[in-house]
Amino acid sequence: MNIQLFKKILCPVDINDPPLGTIEFVRQLINTLRPSEIHFLYVCQFVPIMYYPEQFLQPVCDASTVPGGVQAERHLLEEFITSHFASTPNITVHIDTGDIASTIVHYAEQSKIDLIVLETHKREYLFDLFSSSIPEKVIRHSKSSVIVLK
Repeated sequence: MNIQLFKKILCPVDINDPPLGTIEFVRQLINTLRPSEIHFLYVCQFVPIMYYPEQFLQPVCDASTVPGGVQAERHLLEEFITSHFASTPNITVHIDTGDIASTIVHYAEQSKIDLIVLETHKREYLFDLFSSSIPEKVIRHSKSSVIVLK
């Protein structure tokens, strides 16, 4: 009897700081668990723009801040995933904007994800210092199982 506990796995990634340890772990999960779907999600985080109060929140990967905007980010993500998972079937690549933790939780619920694999991340933005970590928020709010790698 083959019980498939985790049919859909979500791996949020940061294109600017690829989680190579997480990628290797996901590769091992694929070989061990044989999930039916693997989802990779990149969230363009909103950061405060201090000099322009009328545009207080702006996505990091907005067309005005990154050449080619979200399409360039999508291309980079697809290239990265293809280079690591070329022979893996049923891979979905998705890019979204917003609060990282909330977007991960929302995507997991909408896509009926069974397992989220996260890597802890160094804090890059000042406002992160005053809030809980992304993995902590995902664990607290997600209905999916969550594995956090250091």
